[in-house]
Amino acid sequence: MAQLDPRNPVAIARSKNLPWHYFHTHTVSVDILEAAVSSEAPRSIEFDIYRPAAPADAVATIQHPPLFYEYKGKPQPANVPLEEGIARFESGDPKAVLVLDAKSRLALDTIQGLVSRLGTHRVVIHAFAKEFAIEPLPEGVEKQPHWVDESLPLADVIKAATPSGGSFRAGIMLTCRHVTAERLGAPGKFRVLERIVEAAASAPGQFDVVGLWLPGGRAPNEEVRTELLQQGILVNFNYDSEIDLDENFVYPAPYVGMTDFLERATEHGK
Repeated sequence: MAQLDPRNPVAIARSKNLPWHYFHTHTVSVDILEAAVSSEAPRSIEFDIYRPAAPADAVATIQHPPLFYEYKGKPQPANVPLEEGIARFESGDPKAVLVLDAKSRLALDTIQGLVSRLGTHRVVIHAFAKEFAIEPLPEGVEKQPHWVDESLPLADVIKAATPSGGSFRAGIMLTCRHVTAERLGAPGKFRVLERIVEAAASAPGQFDVVGLWLPGGRAPNEEVRTELLQQGILVNFNYDSEIDLDENFVYPAPYVGMTDFLERATEHGK
């Protein structure tokens, strides 16, 4: 099996005991993209990748599934076409990093081609892992229609991260659904950490980061972080949720933090 490219930002964070913060955005305009890949401060930028099952010749776009916008009552963003976004990323600073967030099964086919095109050192794939959806839904949580598209098998995500015949793969971040602090504290009942550790044992070295996605995107406690790190897995959380509450917030590295602010994302190559 292909191993994580040692030049990938996730591998660097783990080997050098550093945090890595990536820029999460639903809107990908020319201005935002150019700022992210600028040679003055190359950072990361996330593209949501969606490709519908029909029609057969449908192209992938930078967006969530249409049901996401319908459910949320939001208009679809006027993002740049995917090919334009990729071309602008390619022409930007080579130290910039692209996070590809898979929003459908067919999106993974597109993503595999982009990993081959851009290089395993410049790409991190994110997906909601089907195996890490904790059932039943917590009390008060309503099932959302776009989750059907977004819930993806781990094996398919691993395949998408690996170019055909390649010895290295891109970074892989997986996110759980329906995890709460109470469920983390009841291991025998919900088996949140157990199922992650078991998946890591069945596919050793094949995924790198897990977001438990506690309410509000808060960081898990250090005990949880340590248990996953022993498996070589970094935790991912919403960095904004913590730093906005406490400007002196410090979390032990290595970890991955998502941020909605470009200036909070890691500046690569510095």
